[in-house]
Amino acid sequence: MTLGEKIKEARKQCMLSQEELAEKMSVSRSAIAKWETDKGLPDIDNLKMIAKTLNVSLDYLLDDSDESERMVVRESYDLSQYGKGSKKKRKDRVVKEKLPFGSFSFYYMLCCYIYLLFLNILFDKRY
Repeated sequence: MTLGEKIKEARKQCMLSQEELAEKMSVSRSAIAKWETDKGLPDIDNLKMIAKTLNVSLDYLLDDSDESERMVVRESYDLSQYGKGSKKKRKDRVVKEKLPFGSFSFYYMLCCYIYLLFLNILFDKRY
């Protein structure tokens, strides 16, 4: 994916038009269009602004490898909505809510599955 394609995809994910993104960044709509069609490149300050505005990392925008073909989502939250207790405990509640696979039970089940798969391969004479 080119830089322009990544900018366009991220902009659409944020449900912004080229005009709206241009307004937020204080640049022209034609500058956004040039960047998205790879007819021009944003300078480093504009790249940083694009990443921040579209909630993606600079690595995502600049890296050509397939490994970083993912978006980083930044989301604000209010810790006071997550009950009482220490700040760490409330943050842990946020993580459990936002990342259901972050729980210990998921990893325990995954380890059991891998162990059973290993035993099956170990004692199965076909392998």
